[in-house]
Amino acid sequence: MFEFMKASLFRQRRIRDLVSQVVHLTNEQMPLENEGEEDSIIKFIRPMQNRFDFDPVNAGLPEDLSFEVFIFYRTFYNPDLQGFKALNLHQYHILFQLLEHEMNFTETEVHGINLKFVLFSEVTCSNMSKFLRQMHRLDLIPLTHPNGYRQVMFQDYRNIFGHGHNALFLHTSPHKQYYIYIAPSLEVWLKSHLENLQKKRFLIQNNKISYFAEMKNMCQNPDFTHGTFVEKD
Repeated sequence: MFEFMKASLFRQRRIRDLVSQVVHLTNEQMPLENEGEEDSIIKFIRPMQNRFDFDPVNAGLPEDLSFEVFIFYRTFYNPDLQGFKALNLHQYHILFQLLEHEMNFTETEVHGINLKFVLFSEVTCSNMSKFLRQMHRLDLIPLTHPNGYRQVMFQDYRNIFGHGHNALFLHTSPHKQYYIYIAPSLEVWLKSHLENLQKKRFLIQNNKISYFAEMKNMCQNPDFTHGTFVEKD
C-alpha cells in the first residue's frame, strides 16, 4: 500500500509539473495582442493549495474518471468558467460560446477559416462529454478541440478501442468517422507537447503558434522539420 501511495504521489507531481510547464512555455511563445490585456495565461494553473477544490462528481464527470485526468484537472482549470454547471440539452449553443474562453494553445488558418485549438477545463469537458453521449452515443473524455471544426482529441476511458483506458485518440473528419491513435496516455502526450515547445518545433504566425512538427520517430535528418510520422503495426 505504501509503494502504491508513493507512486501515486510521484505521478501527481509529474503531471502537475508537465501541465505547469506547458502553460508557461505556451504563454512565452504567444505574446499579447493588446496592451493592458491580462498579462498571461498562467491563470489556468490551479493554485496548489486549491487542488482539492476539484471534485469529478460535482464537475459532472464520471466517477470512474482515469487517475491522470483527475490529477490533470486538479492542476488545470479556468477561473472564468467556475460559475458554470452542467447545461441542459437546449442550451448547448452556450457550450460553444464557452469554448472562446478556454486556453488557446494553437491557432491556424485553413482556407479562410480561423481554427483555435483549445484545451478544455473541467466544465467544458463535462458538458462536451454529455453532448457526445446524448447526440452521438459516444462515451468519451474530450480534452482538446479546434473551435469551428468537427474534431476532438479524447481519452478512451472505457477502452472502446482496445488500447487501454488511458489511450488518447483524435476523432476527425466532418464526413466520415476516423479515429487516429495519438498516445498511450495523457501524461505521454503532455511530455511530447512539452518537448516540442522546449525544442521550438513549431511555426509562429501572427504571434500565435500555428502548428507543431512532431519529430518523434520520424527521421534522423535534423534539417527536416515538418510533418507527422505515423507508425504502422
